[in-house]
Formats: sequence, C-alpha cells, structure tokens
Amino acid sequence: TYASAEFFTHPGWTGDALEGWDISLIRLSTDVAGITPAEIYTGSNMVGHQAMLVGYGFGGNGVTGEVAGTLGVKRAGLNTID
Repeated sequence: TYASAEFFTHPGWTGDALEGWDISLIRLSTDVAGITPAEIYTGSNMVGHQAMLVGYGFGGNGVTGEVAGTLGVKRAGLNTID
C-alpha cells in the first residue's frame, strides 16, 4: 500500500467517464520498492521513438465512435511515432 502526495485530474474532467478526459496523475509520497521511476522526457524530437499506451475503456475504430460491449476492456499497444 502506498500513500499519495499529490493528485492531478485533467481540467476537462466532469466526473463522467463516458464524457472523456478521464485521465489523472498521482504522485506517490514514497518510491515503489523494486521499481525505477520513469524519467520525464525533456527532448524535442520524438520521431522514431516508441510509445507504450496502456488503459481501458471503450474500444473503437476512430471513425464511428465506441463499440458497444467494450467498456472496461484492458488494452496495451506499442507504437512508433512518425
């Protein structure tokens, strides 16, 4: 169990997960044992770098919106930025 030191929500969050902007950031008050913290990228050129996207919620194809019955499905994907 870890305690939080700070909690940030997206300024567009309305409290309704179906409206979007459902992302937050939590800073823990202590390091997690055995885990090296991720470093914040301070460079400027991301082309060619890989990004890991992880989350859950509705699935969709980006054209017609969410797909019924996919709420809560966990997903992860690796993408190369171009």
